[in-house]
Amino acid sequence: MKVSVIVPYFKGASYLEECVGSIVEQGLREVEILIVDDRDGHDVPESVLAVEQVKHIRLEQERDADDFFEQRRRFLAERGLEEEPGSGEEGHPFGVAAARNAGVRHAAGEYLYFIDAD
Repeated sequence: MKVSVIVPYFKGASYLEECVGSIVEQGLREVEILIVDDRDGHDVPESVLAVEQVKHIRLEQERDADDFFEQRRRFLAERGLEEEPGSGEEGHPFGVAAARNAGVRHAAGEYLYFIDAD
C-alpha cells in the first residue's frame, strides 16, 4: 500500500527539513513525499531533495497556471472585486489549496496524506 504525503512549501526551509525527516522516520515501506513548491523564490533545500522518497513539484511548471490566473481574474471581475496588492502571477504564490491540488494530480499513492511543513 503506497502512501503519498503532500507537503505544500512556502518558505521555512528549516521546518521542511524537520517535516521530511519526521515522515521518513515513520518507517512506511512505500511512501512518496511530494514537496509542492509555491514558487515563492526560496529554493527547496538540497538536503530535502536528496531524500530518496521526495518528489519536487514547482507550481510555475504546472501547465494550468495560466488558466488558474485567468479564472481568478474573471471571478474577481464578475464580482466587482480587485486584485490584492502582492498577489498574482508575478512571482507570488498560488496558495495552499492550489499546492495541495497539484500534489493530488501528481500523487501515485493509494492513500493521500496532507501535512504542512510547519
